[in-house]
Amino acid sequence: MLSLGLHRSPRTATKVEFHHKVCCCVLVQICWVNPKAFALESTLGADDAPIGDIIGPDFYDWDLSLRKSFSFGERASLQTQADAFNAFNRANWNTPTVNNVTAAAFGQITTSLPARVLLFGGKINF
Repeated sequence: MLSLGLHRSPRTATKVEFHHKVCCCVLVQICWVNPKAFALESTLGADDAPIGDIIGPDFYDWDLSLRKSFSFGERASLQTQADAFNAFNRANWNTPTVNNVTAAAFGQITTSLPARVLLFGGKINF
């Protein structure tokens, strides 16, 4: 969960989130939170937006590993392995920018976590 900081901001609308909307005709940015649903923090104290009100996108990650050993006589062997991190190559978005209500990128997700990574290795024992 994400919070808007140590202080609470006033909520100006009842519906806070839009999921997977494109902001400003830029295909790289995703609006996760409606910036018009929040206002600047009051100087008099706490407002009505709960801390931890904004939840980021779901995270799914499948890591797979295959290993095989081959023997060559009594003393030598070959161990091979293949690893796939984020094996199904699902886009896992980073958390939205929610630390400054006045920022232009407030409520937007502009980056994602790494794509599929493949790792191959081998080891000879003798």
